[in-house]
Amino acid sequence: MNLRKVDRQSIPAIVFVVSFLLIGGKSAQASESDPWTYAHIPLEDSKVLVNEQLANAIQVVIDTINSAPVAELKSLGDTALEFAFFTSFRSQHVRDVTWGMFEKCIGTNNCSGWPRFERIQMYPEESVYHAARWRFIPSRFHLASIIQVCGVRMGADKLTHFFDDGFHYFNALRSKRKHLDPEDIRQLSMVFEKSYMGTRLTGIVSRADIEANLAGVQFYSDFFIGDSPMIGRDRNGRLLMLRKPDICDYVTDQYDERILPNEYTF
Repeated sequence: MNLRKVDRQSIPAIVFVVSFLLIGGKSAQASESDPWTYAHIPLEDSKVLVNEQLANAIQVVIDTINSAPVAELKSLGDTALEFAFFTSFRSQHVRDVTWGMFEKCIGTNNCSGWPRFERIQMYPEESVYHAARWRFIPSRFHLASIIQVCGVRMGADKLTHFFDDGFHYFNALRSKRKHLDPEDIRQLSMVFEKSYMGTRLTGIVSRADIEANLAGVQFYSDFFIGDSPMIGRDRNGRLLMLRKPDICDYVTDQYDERILPNEYTF
């Protein structure tokens, strides 16, 4: 991003959120995927499995919040209860220094209570990055699994961007300390993508990662607000799931790096 093209009002907001994310535990681990090698191998769609695990994760947090005494729940305003929900959600389901829960469990197929996902996990030396003698991390270290969700073939790292990075950006967006809008989040995503969370380590700028970040912000925004929120309250103040989440409402073909190509640069 060329900061000279950012309006003066946006710069302080972006500086604030950079600090917010770094202090708040934004992961510095970069992960890339190779969508070309083995692209001819079909994959079973994982949308049902992802939706089931996502609904379970949300319900666990709802049950945690609802375990408080009814009198205490009734005394909480909607904003306070929403804050309590997201505080618990983050502590239980959002990583700080490692892979996101979905990427880790899909990539390893070794998480207790999780189903097995059909995915392609390749050795780094099998990938196009190794053949091209690209930067150290994508060519010789970790590569995200390739999965298919809602008919879109993508790296499992897109789920980390969606669920985990999207949460951190959403958290910053909702802060009352600065006024931010989605364009600020897009610019900030590019700042991080071109930093040590992306390009500086891997030599790759993934615009698909940025699209997943923004979709994640919308996903969390739909929990409590909008025309059809996922979560509401009953007459006793307890949370209840009004509708189950559907990952397909947020996945687009822009997650496929063959369709939205990366920028490769040192």
